[in-house]
Amino acid sequence: MEKKKHSVERKIYFTDDEWEQVEKRAALLGVRPNYYVRDMAVNGEIKHYDFAEYQSMLYPLRGIGININQIAAVANSTGSVFEKDIADIKVQFAKLKELFDEYFKELKYTQI
Repeated sequence: MEKKKHSVERKIYFTDDEWEQVEKRAALLGVRPNYYVRDMAVNGEIKHYDFAEYQSMLYPLRGIGININQIAAVANSTGSVFEKDIADIKVQFAKLKELFDEYFKELKYTQI
């Protein structure tokens, strides 16, 4: 039988000002204060990556996914795939790879 992991409850005390800082920093990261406190205590830092500017890359990625699904449907129903479809996906994937390489070259994070 597999042993279960049990959390251990520990109490720590904060002044009102300290807790307000914890809440503000947790809110900036979009996490709950208890997660923020635990992660800071264990790891010493939390890195927050803002992916908002990378949203533009989702559209071509979705397009590739749709194309792959369509090709898979045709392959399943006919038992074959058109060479042009595969070539089109390779071109789209190469363009997407260039975008990812450029955007993620220097991934920036905010340390709070």
